[in-house]
Amino acid sequence: MIDDNWRPRRTIGTFTRRSETGILIETYHDGYQVNEAGAFIWSMVGGEHSVADITAQLAGRYELDAGYAHTVLVDFLTELRDRGFISKD
Repeated sequence: MIDDNWRPRRTIGTFTRRSETGILIETYHDGYQVNEAGAFIWSMVGGEHSVADITAQLAGRYELDAGYAHTVLVDFLTELRDRGFISKD
């Protein structure tokens, strides 16, 4: 479970590069293309912002209900964590 106080960090060996439709998050063994909203979330992943902070920013930027923004964020962070792009350290 992802806690609202967690400050997700990128794992060592994770790289980001631009693609035609967004950004590509990759390691030496996996790649994951994300859209504009995913790129926005990814820009806030670095240990400075908590899940609660990112939820508020996401809801404000895309004019989303806070509960929906939280659900989208948790699903996205879970995917990133499962792929090894972020850690819970």
